[in-house]
Amino acid sequence: MSLREVWRWILDYTDNETLFEIYKETKVNFAGFRALKSPNDLNQNKRMMLINELTKPKNVSKLNFWMQKFEEKNKKYDESIGDKELSELAELAMKEYSPAIILSILISRSKTEKAEQLYSFMLENIGKEKMDKRECGYEVELTEQEKENDKEAKQNEDVIQKERRKEIEKLEKKYQTKIAKLEAKNQNLKEEIEKRDAKIKEINEKTNEEKQELLRKLNEKTQAYAELEKRLNALKKKVRRT
Repeated sequence: MSLREVWRWILDYTDNETLFEIYKETKVNFAGFRALKSPNDLNQNKRMMLINELTKPKNVSKLNFWMQKFEEKNKKYDESIGDKELSELAELAMKEYSPAIILSILISRSKTEKAEQLYSFMLENIGKEKMDKRECGYEVELTEQEKENDKEAKQNEDVIQKERRKEIEKLEKKYQTKIAKLEAKNQNLKEEIEKRDAKIKEINEKTNEEKQELLRKLNEKTQAYAELEKRLNALKKKVRRT
């Protein structure tokens, strides 16, 4: 199920005033279609032509952008709608709101993939005829079989969610083990670095000590040489006098 099909279904139930606003905002233009001046220009034929053009792949992104601009209006709806399961959304669409409203809310909140999934889910479990009736404002009573399908779908979703949770827990456990190993490895590396730094410090200190000792001995020899030279000069003077 593509987003294009979802949009086509929504636009089929969109009133002329809103459709005209979309036309102005998206600025679509195509051969054989005269510019619209008001919603009254939208007869059945022009509606069909406009919807066909709007739902072309190149224009679907414009529709998404237009819908997202109306997120402020959609804030009056439950903020958690986008996080509900498909079966819950279908129930809201058929009992409290309408399919188009729920699909529009999902698209306006950038949950286009979920909108596609919901549309497919409702077609399969409720049927297009009842969706159409609900969109036209009729109260729709689900048959026992449809209720059973809905119940089964909810159970399947619960099973899927449990499996997902198990997979997530399994992955978390797996990565926690890896993280623990990496942390242990990091600690060992840190200890090795500390030992290396301590060894380098020790070598530097020893080198400094040896250097200081060599300088001390050199100073002693320099002083001894100076003393000998002094004594030698004194001896030379004494010899000259005699």
